Amino acid sequence: MGGGRRNFFSKKLNDSENSPGYREDDKDLIAEWKNRHTEKSVYVESVQELRAVDLSSTDYLLGLFAPGHIAFYHEQEKDNDPSLEYMTEVSINMLKDHPEGYFLFIEGK
Repeated sequence: MGGGRRNFFSKKLNDSENSPGYREDDKDLIAEWKNRHTEKSVYVESVQELRAVDLSSTDYLLGLFAPGHIAFYHEQEKDNDPSLEYMTEVSINMLKDHPEGYFLFIEGK
């Protein structure tokens, strides 16, 4: 989960916010991810979509919330941008019951 959505698809395409992609190789990594994870997977682009995810029936979650970097906390749109705290909470709740354990990398400033 995070920002940088434009790095996942071709510069020949625009995302849901009408921002062009950055990829030169014409790959659409979001579509590839969706094709690979067809069952129990969810792709979200807003905090509302993230809040609606049933984590108990989700094995794979991809959240790309902005074309570039997610806005700093004090600049975020509360109805659209998930906070680092909320993304961390969702991640822990999704991963906590894995019998093999998990590694969660969180990057923030």
